[in-house]
Amino acid sequence: MAQLFELARCFVEPKILCSRDFRVPRMNYFEETFKRAKKMLDIVEIMCPYCGEFQQTDVDISGGSQDYWQDCQICCCPILFEVSVDANHQCQVNVRRDDE
Repeated sequence: MAQLFELARCFVEPKILCSRDFRVPRMNYFEETFKRAKKMLDIVEIMCPYCGEFQQTDVDISGGSQDYWQDCQICCCPILFEVSVDANHQCQVNVRRDDE
């Protein structure tokens, strides 16, 4: 409550310096969010089980271990991604065809 009155007094009496009440964070919100997002995404290189072409794709590890389908960037065939994430947020990705 005292800080609120100090803030109001700063607007009424601009000669009073109130910077001690307002702490500027070292890192802004966007940098912090980017760092968290960077930890949740991992870029992996896989070989398509259909056409045999190597390609890079990003894997979202924020949801833990998961299985999902993604089309090949070259031949557009569906690839099953089996993502397993350990306690240290390291991921292992296995890819399979849909007819296996």
